Amino acid sequence: MNTCLLFMNRFWLILFVVCVQNSGVYAQGPEKLIDTVYTDNLSTVVFSKTGIPLSLPTIDTKSRTSVTLTFDDMDADVKQYVYQVQLCNRDWTPSSLEYSEYVEGFTEAKIITYQPGYNTLIPYEHYSLTLPNQDIRFTKSGNYLLKVYEESKGKKIVLTRRFMLVEPTLGILPLLSPATGANYNTNQEFSFSVSTKNFNVSNPLNEIRASVLQNGRWDNAIVNLAPKYVQGDQIQYDSKELISFPAGKEFRFMDLRSYRSRTERMKKIERGPDTWEIYLIPDVDRSGQVYIKYKEINGGFMVLSNDEPDDPDLKGEYVRTHFALLRHDSIEDASVYIVGKLTDWQLKEDFKMNFHDTKQGGFYETTALLKQGVYDYQYAVKRKNDPQTDFSTLEGNWFEAENEYTIFIYYRPFGARYDRIVGVVTFESTQL
Repeated sequence: MNTCLLFMNRFWLILFVVCVQNSGVYAQGPEKLIDTVYTDNLSTVVFSKTGIPLSLPTIDTKSRTSVTLTFDDMDADVKQYVYQVQLCNRDWTPSSLEYSEYVEGFTEAKIITYQPGYNTLIPYEHYSLTLPNQDIRFTKSGNYLLKVYEESKGKKIVLTRRFMLVEPTLGILPLLSPATGANYNTNQEFSFSVSTKNFNVSNPLNEIRASVLQNGRWDNAIVNLAPKYVQGDQIQYDSKELISFPAGKEFRFMDLRSYRSRTERMKKIERGPDTWEIYLIPDVDRSGQVYIKYKEINGGFMVLSNDEPDDPDLKGEYVRTHFALLRHDSIEDASVYIVGKLTDWQLKEDFKMNFHDTKQGGFYETTALLKQGVYDYQYAVKRKNDPQTDFSTLEGNWFEAENEYTIFIYYRPFGARYDRIVGVVTFESTQL
């Protein structure tokens, strides 16, 4: 009897191990509920409202808008990519709802739209996906995570992207106010009110929450904000000391739309062994400089080409871009990175700067392979043993800087099992 039990225990253990190994997804560790790319072969990931490449990926349930994901596979071969979606709570933890409770359709589907780059020096395969579609349709509003897997490698996760499904029910009125205290010259602060007219909320102080994003970023978003008080049908958020962001300055920018003629930020263009080499005019430390206003795209990027303007997604070249940052000495016990939407607002090794000490003065430099387009970026400093990323050392902050803010309103009544998004507004700091 004992021998039989021992055999059965071993049988179930072996079966469990085999199932985990074959699942692929779970064998490689937990997935992150953030915007990130897991593999080196994917580049130029764009996820936004369909036809509006600089927008946040939001779907409006009333106007039936959609979101579109595009990316390039630099292996330049056709792979079997599949995708899934997951509903999340307002704090981006997994929802307790079953999949069938928020999606109509399949649990996963294939990305079937792909084409090779057309006559480019560096080959790539361009993939595209639009949601919702005939395979997956949504029945609940809220935070969602899109997951893309490479099916041929045991369902290996390759990228994740956040998007939001919104029921535009509640009106939001933001009010920008001068920052107070020590941050008066460096931060942007604002309050806002939410109108519940024609929408029944029995306990707004407990059932309504807000998230505030600066320039579409979730990495520094202020989330899970509770109302300050309720006045009639107006829910008031006036805790300005909580809704406060370092203003930064206008983002640095580069125009890579052409490899045939120099643009404003280009120092020189050379033909390399496998692609074009573009050297940017060296940047300088801006922390002590006065504020200069100019038009930029709030840290984002757009795929564009003056050389092949009719279809830059398929005809755009990848160019090797050389960055330089002039500085007399290195920042002690710290690393310098290029950061922006092009890095998912993360510190990536491919965008880490190297310091060179010369007789004429030191400088940081690095090189990145980028698709033709226009890009915003800034320099971030990461010090040892400091969990925070420092953007002020090389960029500085100025309260007059133009930034874009987005407010999401979440509603979870008593007894509900998920957070609805019932309001959203996007505005520029200069509009208030």
